[in-house]
Amino acid sequence: MKKKLAIAIPTVLVLLAAMLVMAYRSAWEKLRRMDCQCQLKVITTGLYIYAKDNDGFFPDKDGDEGLRMLWNGGYVTHPHTMSCPSVQPSREYSVEFDYVAGYRVDADKDIGIVMDRAGNHRDYGNIGFVDGRVW
Repeated sequence: MKKKLAIAIPTVLVLLAAMLVMAYRSAWEKLRRMDCQCQLKVITTGLYIYAKDNDGFFPDKDGDEGLRMLWNGGYVTHPHTMSCPSVQPSREYSVEFDYVAGYRVDADKDIGIVMDRAGNHRDYGNIGFVDGRVW
């Protein structure tokens, strides 16, 4: 009987520890995803202000170049905003979001213009819309 308990108790403890580690990782990923949503909100706000200053047009270059126009114009002022917290941090900040150019402020509100790059998150990514919403 003591041998069975000596085997069962450590096994149960290892399983509990594994479950806690999985819950811990899941919780941290949810927090990183929320931080990413906040950063996308700052970017969409910067895009909206940029458009108001440029006759309703968002930056006219796709991808990194369009988002760097926000940085260079002072519409987004912290380099951390362009980096997704779920991506491995590096010494230099990089643009880790995709941007689609060619839209105006008065475009269909359900058009996504800035979003996570594929692979930023495990299950799905965040997206910022023309009207400033972020999901």
